[in-house]
Amino acid sequence: LSGEAVPLGANISMSYRIPGYAQYSVSSNGVLVYLSPSGAQTRLEWRDRAGRLLSNLGEPGYWKEVALSHDGRLVAASSADTQNGSDLWVHDVARNTSTRYTFDPATDVTPVWSPDSRRIFFSSYRGDGGLYEKDSSGATGEKLRLKFTAQEQLDANSFDGRHLLYSVRGPKGSD
Repeated sequence: LSGEAVPLGANISMSYRIPGYAQYSVSSNGVLVYLSPSGAQTRLEWRDRAGRLLSNLGEPGYWKEVALSHDGRLVAASSADTQNGSDLWVHDVARNTSTRYTFDPATDVTPVWSPDSRRIFFSSYRGDGGLYEKDSSGATGEKLRLKFTAQEQLDANSFDGRHLLYSVRGPKGSD
């Protein structure tokens, strides 16, 4: 790291579950995407390295977690639904299109991309809860990879795709 720090954005949305945890994601080629609160709703903003707004991705909504694919072409995000918890959506940056990715009535959150951007891992509260995997195109069904509880949360994928990192909230609410 070298050079002066440059602010890339302001008013970045914070996590509703983890105090101090900002809602942003960076691709391996350095592209940044983050959530910006807009009243009760948020919007996904696409910005250049100088922090200038290039476009909004999709419509304003109740966006929560956001994850940028490693190639910088797609954005996965969870959106709260007042009747069904939340589902994941995938936004194509070049086409500025949004596609619903999960359809289960349970809450689906914390999308994490595989290093080749061909799969998305996510946490779901269906049944007893667990870690799921699905092809990023949405062409295949979800596969349960690991059962875990509401105190556990998916965080990241290793660069080689061999390991997934998840955190476990302790009895006093600390990780």
